[in-house]
This record gives sequence, C-alpha cells and structure tokens, in this order.
Amino acid sequence: MVQLMRQRHRMSTAAKSPAELMADLTDQVRLLRQDVANLTASAPTKAEAARLTASVQKASKEAFERSQEVIRASEHLGQRMHQDSASAAQVAAEKAIKGLEHEIQAAANHMRVEALRGRKEAFYSFGGGLAVYGGMIALGPFWALWRCF
Repeated sequence: MVQLMRQRHRMSTAAKSPAELMADLTDQVRLLRQDVANLTASAPTKAEAARLTASVQKASKEAFERSQEVIRASEHLGQRMHQDSASAAQVAAEKAIKGLEHEIQAAANHMRVEALRGRKEAFYSFGGGLAVYGGMIALGPFWALWRCF
C-alpha cells in the first residue's frame, strides 16, 4: 500500500509520456495484486476471527479484573499506611510527653530543693536573731524576778 502511494506521488510530480504512464499503471496494478495477496494470506477466517475476538475480550476482561485488584490493594495499602503513620505519630507524641514529664518533674524537684535551702538560710539568718530575742522575751519575767531578790 505504501509502495502504491509512493508511485502515485512520483506520477504526479513530473509530466510523463503515455508509455511511461502505462508502465506506471502496470506497476500500480502489480503492487495492488501483491497487497491483496498479502492481505488474503494473512486474513483470518471467520472462525479464527471469532477466536481472536474471544481471546481479546477474555484478555481485556482479565486485565480489567487485575486492575480492579490492584486498585483495591492500593486502597488497602493507603489505609494501612495512614494507620501506621498515625500510630507512629501517636507513639512519638507519647515519648515526647514522657520526656517533658521527666523534665518538668526534675525542674519541680530542683525548685523544691532550692526552696528548702532558702528556708534553711532564712531560718539561720533570722532564726538566730529571733531565738535570742524570743529567749529574752521568755526569760524577761524571770530576769525581773531575779533582780528583785
């Protein structure tokens, strides 16, 4: 068929004599006969065509079923990945929270220790003076009685 188109193209490009036109026409007829012979040699019978059609339909049906299986598997995989990533995020969040709890607990303990130190320092600083003053107040009446004797 391609050869026939090439021949026609060659015929239209240049002015030819009647003998050349007749030779070209003969060549075209010969090429057409070859194309028809090739087509009839490769053309299937009705039974073969029906078998080919059935096999093509069967293959397309199987391909469709496989594509549906792939779609379902990919959806399942997507859901599984979503669940896995959500659970991994939850585990990571729990670990982070536990780490923060430990840090908060350590800071609270440090603040308690510092508060106790501050109380002790305050007691030693003010407690000594208060103890002397308190002792004087407590011993005041006894002192007054002692002076009287």
